[in-house]
Amino acid sequence: MQSFEKDGIWFLPETPDKERFGRIKFYPNQPPKLDLVGELKDLNLQEKFNKPQEFPIIHGYLIGNNGISEKITLYNCYQPISLTTGIETNTIYADFILQGHHFISLDEFITDEVIVSFYHLEEWINLPNLKIEGILSNLSASTFQEIKIIQNIMETLEIGTLLDCSINLIDIPTFEPHKLALTNFLGLKANQIYLIDRKKILIKSKQFRNFKYYIKIIELLQEFFTFASGNIIYPSSLESYILVPEERVVSIDLLKSLKSEKMIQTDIDSKISEPNNKKQVIIQKMETPIKINIFYQTFDSLDRQNNNFQQTKVLFYFNNIQEQSNIILKNWEINRDQLSSIIELYLRLIYLPLRHINDWFLTLAQSIEGFHRIDYEGRYCDEETFEKIKTKLKDTFLTEFKKYNIGQSYHKSLLNKINYWNEYSLKERLEDLFSNEDFYKCLPDNFFIDSQEQEKFVKQVRDTRGSLTHPDSNTSDKKIKKKNKHIVTGQDLEKIVYKLKIILEACLLKQLGLDSSQVKTILSQKYKFG
Repeated sequence: MQSFEKDGIWFLPETPDKERFGRIKFYPNQPPKLDLVGELKDLNLQEKFNKPQEFPIIHGYLIGNNGISEKITLYNCYQPISLTTGIETNTIYADFILQGHHFISLDEFITDEVIVSFYHLEEWINLPNLKIEGILSNLSASTFQEIKIIQNIMETLEIGTLLDCSINLIDIPTFEPHKLALTNFLGLKANQIYLIDRKKILIKSKQFRNFKYYIKIIELLQEFFTFASGNIIYPSSLESYILVPEERVVSIDLLKSLKSEKMIQTDIDSKISEPNNKKQVIIQKMETPIKINIFYQTFDSLDRQNNNFQQTKVLFYFNNIQEQSNIILKNWEINRDQLSSIIELYLRLIYLPLRHINDWFLTLAQSIEGFHRIDYEGRYCDEETFEKIKTKLKDTFLTEFKKYNIGQSYHKSLLNKINYWNEYSLKERLEDLFSNEDFYKCLPDNFFIDSQEQEKFVKQVRDTRGSLTHPDSNTSDKKIKKKNKHIVTGQDLEKIVYKLKIILEACLLKQLGLDSSQVKTILSQKYKFG
């Protein structure tokens, strides 16, 4: 979303006469901020310093360069406690800026659709609408007689549903019809034409919903696009439309004969006034569409590392999954809830790539372990049997602890650890994944040269994770590696991380509904072995 700073006049809906001057500041990596001269509400000292002030709604008029004002609503605002000297100024933060209308409450802002654009959406969709054709000259094969640049605007394409709303891909033409018609009418000559492939997402509901409902869907899309592209993708604009009732004068006619004034109610909710001055005034109640531009914080300060789209980071493009996009989006919605902690760990690798290799390793190991725990059995015996074993172990420990006079705190600590004794270790979870034939088919060719390399990899992951989570303060890295040959560091650890990332991506892609051959194709295009 584009940053801006604009001056305006601000007031509360309940006190419209108490206007204050201020400047609204918006940056996508910060909450919207209003620097206000004075107070919106009269407060005594105790009220002012007792707690931060909260304002559900603040109204304003933005002041344009040519004096034209524009309505604006700030939603869910708070003013921190502050002490100022001299001219009284205050800072107010808001959750949302709604440009285009004065809302009395947010329950009033309901709509059945919103349109959102994302940075780099066109690169990831990978369905360009621009085509260049050259017609060679009859005189020379090295020159063109004519160059045609064609922009084919595709029809709106429904790509799936999220939270009971349809997700549609729409093409935005470079030239809007009315602007192109005006250019042709005026006969303007162009010596430079800037063409661009622009695409947006139309989120459409079968019923009217509060606009905040659509924010949840946008966040799901934002994370999905980031996961799929390997690049940080954020909304660049968000807009919607509301219908605002207003009265308009439709026509005024002279009447040839009229003796008295009377009012006639029509069947289209209009009024015909027939006054003594022999004029007929028709006022019709209409609903006028008003465009609402929505601004809010879309990312944190540390999130955005590079504005350029990097193709080498892409996991898959839209055209790779276009035929199954509806299934994949629905599975993303389901798994974003069921595997929330795993997906968040994976997304952290994209949002915060400048991390120590040890942190990458631990994050990936934890993610794979957590995924297996949720999606696979991963237990030595059934819960009923283990409960019987656990009861006997508790009784045995209690007897032995009393016998040797061991403290109660250690007894509780050990009993707590028993709860995890029935679960597979990280090593066994990796072995279980690799023994699953359907999963193993997802991995690129030559991922492991042979079973010995696979076994070595599993042991390296287990022992390296153990050395990082339970370090020995009295032993150097060299001594640890000499003592345990399966603990890896440096470039060897980078190779382990490389493979762990592929394993986790294979797990997540399978969860989205892709079959093993599709997953293998996607991963083989991105990663090479052998």
